[in-house]
Amino acid sequence: MNWETKSLIEDIDIIKQKIDDLRDTFVWFDDDYFNHEPNHMLTREEIEIHGRNYHEHRRYITQHIDLLNMYLKELDTVLEDIEKASSAKFGDGTDNA
Repeated sequence: MNWETKSLIEDIDIIKQKIDDLRDTFVWFDDDYFNHEPNHMLTREEIEIHGRNYHEHRRYITQHIDLLNMYLKELDTVLEDIEKASSAKFGDGTDNA
């Protein structure tokens, strides 16, 4: 395996770690915030707490979506680089021989 291939594999591993970290923090948010049974009737106090935290939670979720989109674009770029590298190594498959 050449150094370019190793580098691309390392890039994929780094992106995977970033996505895993993002998933973990979102799971923590979900576990902390959505801790009632689906049929639980919220109390007035719980509704007020939700209202006070709404904008903070919206920003948190938006940041996670933005990061996920950024990581997926990074992954697309690395996959394109792998495709280019494999095309260069094995040819583009258009030989008529």
